[in-house]
Amino acid sequence: MKIWIKIVAIVGICSSMLGQVSEQIQKYRNDEYGNIANRKETILNGNRIRSLIYNNGEIGQWPFQPSGEWPSGSGQGYIDGITPIIAAEVIAPGSNTIIHPLETSYREWMDKNPVTGEIWGLEPLPGYSHPNSFDFAISSNQKSWPEAWPDALPRIDETWNGQWYGYFGKGKLNADYESFFVMDDSRDHEFTRAPYNYYPLASDQNRGGLGLRIEVRTLNWSNKDVKDISFWHYEIFNLSDQTYEKTISGFYVDSGVGGTNDSGDDMAGFDKYHDIVYQFDNDGLGFPNSWPTGYMGIAFLETASNNFNGIDDDEDGLIDESRSDGIDNDGDWKAYSDLNMNKLWDLGEPLNDDLGADGIGPGNENYTISDNGEGDGIPTDGEPNFDKTDVSESDMIGLTSLSIYRMGDGGSGGGWPKDDETMWE
Repeated sequence: MKIWIKIVAIVGICSSMLGQVSEQIQKYRNDEYGNIANRKETILNGNRIRSLIYNNGEIGQWPFQPSGEWPSGSGQGYIDGITPIIAAEVIAPGSNTIIHPLETSYREWMDKNPVTGEIWGLEPLPGYSHPNSFDFAISSNQKSWPEAWPDALPRIDETWNGQWYGYFGKGKLNADYESFFVMDDSRDHEFTRAPYNYYPLASDQNRGGLGLRIEVRTLNWSNKDVKDISFWHYEIFNLSDQTYEKTISGFYVDSGVGGTNDSGDDMAGFDKYHDIVYQFDNDGLGFPNSWPTGYMGIAFLETASNNFNGIDDDEDGLIDESRSDGIDNDGDWKAYSDLNMNKLWDLGEPLNDDLGADGIGPGNENYTISDNGEGDGIPTDGEPNFDKTDVSESDMIGLTSLSIYRMGDGGSGGGWPKDDETMWE
């Protein structure tokens, strides 16, 4: 028996030096800041995994239920809390010392402003769900969608409004459940204070942290092959003036295999070759009623990549492939079928992957008019099997480290979200 949270952890190295900012990064910089006032809770479902999830990045929240309930409706919990963590090495200009700001959001033991009590962590941006909805944006509830998708998003125009902002294209409801939210670390002012005086954007004294923006999707399918799996997709953008040479991205996992009151005998292990971390209950019995427990695993389907070192890091036969280089590295993108050999796409000829930036073509119920790149015989960002939509075009580093430990009571002993330096080590 297994319940899997499969994680797609993408580090978008979109950093640039001041004065050389791309148009898209500038759009992200101009977007509104994250704020705790925008937090929302919803229920992840769509298959046999059911859980509370939050648009500040948390999956599950002890002691509330359902938190990683499996099978759905059983009342059997597997998660006390999971949240992404991102950190980088920085030289603080005020003290000329090395610091490691860690960005995350969790229910307890976060860094806080010692005067106001404000939490210094990841918070959701406004505008990515309907302001009157209790849910953040989920595909099955149109009332949760914003009236207009923010124009900070790439490839967005007015034809997307009223359509689902789908991973697979405009209005595509491919998964049985899909959610989308955006968060940033702008509220983390721990290291903007003296003596560190570190601001990720010199021109923006309101933005703290590392200057990160994280776009998050969840996808669940009820298909028998994946009915016990939840897919999570994180796209991380560096909006700062800096290029961070040393970074980590991963997950803080507070396992709860066996339910809310049965965490004392939880164990964990990992398989570096398959990039899997797993948790289990030592006696195999949950509380109450001694129900037989299964395993809860996190499989890293995609991780940070290194497309500059001349090494085939993921051992797939490609070297330094990238999902942002405008090249079909693995050669699997397929242009339209020119059946009449006139070197033009004509109505009725199969478009194949040549669907344009919105990822849809004639025959799709959400199709209105042709868009940029449709039927031009050239790969375009947003089309299937090319750059962003092609996982094999990434020279992934994989799982590189894992620390298994018992957390100290009362926030002591290190290893909590507030412990930037300990967590980096």
